[in-house]
Amino acid sequence: KQWAEHDQPENIALPKPFDILLNDFEKLMLIRCFSPNRIIFVINKYITKIMEEKYIIPPTVYFDSIFEQSTAQIPVIFILSPGSDPTNDIQKLAERKNQIRKIPTENGLTNEEQKTIRTLAMGQGQEKLALQVLHTAQHQGTWLLLQNCHLLLPFLNELEKELEMSTKPHPDFRLWMTTEPIEKFTIGLLQKSYKVVIEPPSTLKLNLRSIFVNLNIQIFSDSEHPAYPCMIFILAFFHAIILDRRKYNKIGWSCTYDFNESDFRVSVDILKHYLNMNLEHGNLDIQWSTLRYLIGE
Repeated sequence: KQWAEHDQPENIALPKPFDILLNDFEKLMLIRCFSPNRIIFVINKYITKIMEEKYIIPPTVYFDSIFEQSTAQIPVIFILSPGSDPTNDIQKLAERKNQIRKIPTENGLTNEEQKTIRTLAMGQGQEKLALQVLHTAQHQGTWLLLQNCHLLLPFLNELEKELEMSTKPHPDFRLWMTTEPIEKFTIGLLQKSYKVVIEPPSTLKLNLRSIFVNLNIQIFSDSEHPAYPCMIFILAFFHAIILDRRKYNKIGWSCTYDFNESDFRVSVDILKHYLNMNLEHGNLDIQWSTLRYLIGE
């Protein structure tokens, strides 16, 4: 009885002689009967022991790897869960892949360099514009991001036909699409696309891991202030806590706000500017109240 009523029965020994007679799987079944609320934790522990910890950690989405596996004729479809948005990551990928160049015209190259990624939020009445931008992107070798494709399902059939007719698009062309999980999504388009499922991290540890995986290591050299690297970690930990609280809905936050990577990036810029300014004046002290106001408020 004492074992069955324990808050974490998986972390204490079973009463004798069951602690010796039962194997790990049988112990798991026993906890399933007496403490069903602990079954997720027990399963994770069991998988980690029998296999490896990597099988219980959601895979990290590496956009560079996605790009390497994509081609001008294979669209990339991101299937999103609430709270996830790959737009910023795709834009950063475009910067890393030098997707900023001069656009060819009938008279030769233009004088100005232009970003070669176009973002278009799908909705009623956007069909014609989407096709125009698609044809331009295929011809010039630019990138096109179509957001919220689940809001315009009839258009996807037409989009599939357009992609089939375009046999020789520019090799630099890429089509990126985002959609929520939906049953009526065009099957043919799904089959010929590279599909990526993106879910927000479910724990504080995974949130922190996701932040550092997507963090450019060069950011640590943006300031010579001795406290700067530690402050980046503190800021990342704070941001991870904020993200983790979203899963508690009204208990976590009284007002719903979609905290995202942009908030973290802006906070890093504020921190960098503040510390560099102090360093220029020979002041290594940190005014925590000032930072709390600039970032927390």
